[in-house]
Amino acid sequence: MPEAAEAPAVSRHRGLTPERERELLRVTAEPVGEVGYDGVTMAAVAQRAKCGTATLNRRGESKPRLVISAWKAQGSDHGTEVGTDVDDSAPARGTPVPC
Repeated sequence: MPEAAEAPAVSRHRGLTPERERELLRVTAEPVGEVGYDGVTMAAVAQRAKCGTATLNRRGESKPRLVISAWKAQGSDHGTEVGTDVDDSAPARGTPVPC
């Protein structure tokens, strides 16, 4: 009896293309700008990105990491480094302001 040829192993986990990665980070940044960090959920990001939450989790991204990655990507897309446009003349939060 002839042996059946084994099907090649197919990985369910495929890496994201650079274009898809940029799209995912873009759709992460949009709702943060619209509703703020606390209003963003991984499910909402996945829905906008037209993927499942498993795709986000497979990347090893928690919500904070995903938002930070999106923030950094937005800065690099505009040719600026994150944090370089901070107004240093304003007092830090919690710093007493002289009257």
